[in-house]
Amino acid sequence: ARQRRSTLVGNLAQSDRHPPGSGLRRVRMNVARDIGRSASGRGSTSTDVAPDDLFRQIVEAMPDGIIMIDAEGTITLVNKEAERLFGYERSELLGQRADILVPERFHAGIPKARAAFFADPAARGMVEYVLKRKDGTEIPVEYGLSPFQTKDGLLMLCVTRDITIRHRLEQRFRQVVECAPNAMMMIDAKGVIRLVNTEAERLFGYGRSEMLDKRVEILVPE
Repeated sequence: ARQRRSTLVGNLAQSDRHPPGSGLRRVRMNVARDIGRSASGRGSTSTDVAPDDLFRQIVEAMPDGIIMIDAEGTITLVNKEAERLFGYERSELLGQRADILVPERFHAGIPKARAAFFADPAARGMVEYVLKRKDGTEIPVEYGLSPFQTKDGLLMLCVTRDITIRHRLEQRFRQVVECAPNAMMMIDAKGVIRLVNTEAERLFGYGRSEMLDKRVEILVPE
């Protein structure tokens, strides 16, 4: 049992390439840490919990939606937060194709993306995407992928976080900027223009598309 725990900890910790602070890194390292404590008898009232059962308990307690998918695209594990996020009961997701969580307009690219992951099973950092709930509504999410080796073969571990509130706040901020009576721009550390409002277009005579992603020097006399 100790050897199986050590193998599971190694799968979690050693394959993790995410930067510190990323959601997926926290999930994997927390699981590895807690399983490691169980294996050594520290931080647990029982050392007789099977590593697979302990892993499921920890995943179930995670605040992010956790889904595991096999090489064929079949969902093999979900946690409670994934049920809440997507509006499905667990029994409705297990054994189903993961495509049911993706808007149809993206279906064509799924097989290629999945094949690329399993051909090069390395951790992928959190990226923004759009997924679909049971009722058909779409939700903006951040998700990250990581390989997870099991006795039945390699699986894809997907950590999904709802970012609806963040998107609403960003949209509200853009509306405020757009309605401002003064020209407003946002410039990044490299001097590249990332946001402009209508008044900035009027003031400088450029269309928005002519300024975005350009260096701010275009607005400064040589």
